[in-house]
Amino acid sequence: MRAAHSVLRVVWLPALFVAAACQRTILPPPVQTPGAGQPLASSTPERSAVLKELSGSAEMRADASGEWAATSAGLILGVGNQLRTGADSRAFVQLTEGSKIRLDPETAITFNFLNPYLDSLLTALALDGGQVWLLLTSNSALDVETPLGIASARGAYMNVAYDPATQTLSLMCLQGTCSLNQSFIPPNFKYRQSGAAPTLAEPMQLADYGRWGLSVPEATQFVPYATEAAAQGNATLPVIAAITEATPTPEPATATPSETATTEAGAATPTLAEPPTAAPPTAPPATPRPAATPLPAIGQHRVLPGETVFCLARVYGVQPDAIIQANDLPRPYLVQAGQLLRIPAAPWSRIDPGPVCAPQFQSPYPGLPYEPPTSEPPTPTDTPAAPPTAAPPLEIREVAALCIGNCDDPAAPTYRLLIIVTVAGGAEPLTFDPGQQYQLDFDRCVKSSGVVTVTSADGQVATGSWVYDDTACPTPTAGP
Repeated sequence: MRAAHSVLRVVWLPALFVAAACQRTILPPPVQTPGAGQPLASSTPERSAVLKELSGSAEMRADASGEWAATSAGLILGVGNQLRTGADSRAFVQLTEGSKIRLDPETAITFNFLNPYLDSLLTALALDGGQVWLLLTSNSALDVETPLGIASARGAYMNVAYDPATQTLSLMCLQGTCSLNQSFIPPNFKYRQSGAAPTLAEPMQLADYGRWGLSVPEATQFVPYATEAAAQGNATLPVIAAITEATPTPEPATATPSETATTEAGAATPTLAEPPTAAPPTAPPATPRPAATPLPAIGQHRVLPGETVFCLARVYGVQPDAIIQANDLPRPYLVQAGQLLRIPAAPWSRIDPGPVCAPQFQSPYPGLPYEPPTSEPPTPTDTPAAPPTAAPPLEIREVAALCIGNCDDPAAPTYRLLIIVTVAGGAEPLTFDPGQQYQLDFDRCVKSSGVVTVTSADGQVATGSWVYDDTACPTPTAGP
């Protein structure tokens, strides 16, 4: 049966390529859309899509003519199936090869094509509205069809969002090969289009990386960029330019660095003048950096968890792009805990406000002050605190006197008692005098007794007593 499928796919490949060349609409082979009266293939598919995780609620239906029904994790999705998430709900669909599709709240997709065999890892979705995050394996391909065009990902991390109310399409390409209507979108670039008028791709901003970090568990390393975006506004990542120094010296102690020609963080990154008309097989090579004279270092910093290039730049008063270039950090300029960074002699004259890291050495340049985190006091509420409830009356329920030593031995000179006090009510802590449990020794044939006093924290006092009669006292011998 598998051989028959292979023959049919080969026959349909020319027609598929011709259609793709015209409008990039993927036509499924006839084995996936049998005619009336034709049974579905009985061979087991090698490739499928499974709803692995669901947070909140979601609905599915077999096709556009079916009825929506609630669904749950474990659902296997096929060609024609539709899935939509509810408000405040998220879904995670995984393909057999490991590629992942994450759906944001109020997102609706249709599986237009899902090759059932592993010889071609091609999938096509229709995005009716909402937002999807695609995380594809290196040999996986996925097309997202929208009313404004087809967004294609090849071994890429790509985000696609479509708002049917405003007819707005947006796309972010984090890595890999991405395109829209056969126009290449470079990695770390984004694209936004409203209506039918196309626009140009532009570099992703701090807030865009922050969205990846907050929305995709596999990209949590970008979470700090959300904080930076809030601090700096819609700033792009810094542009690395040539750093020169008027009179470089080998020792940082005597160096007198001049202002550099580096663009500071927050400056706009130039957009592409004209996007390519066709997607190349691989991403274009990065533009070589201009030759730069290495600056002397003013110190080294061992990165701690949660630190970023920006918070280090603020505390040491050094340009963030200078730190990036001095340590040859690749875009998007993440640093890892434990990484040792050189802090170059490149003063930052106009420091953007934002998070500040803890310094590990004294910088010769004025940076922003570091304030150690402090525990926040409880926020006062408008509702007055309820008056304390009075403790119930203090009461001694029982004072037990139990014989625990020499109880039945009339020849023993003494016997031992264990005193146990049981109370109820009062306010904790309670004070027992002479104790809540204690032991006493008495001479044989002596009737013993005692008094116990209990005082509660609110001043209540209760008194109890106990009595014990020695029943093992020897009986006197009668006279002649």
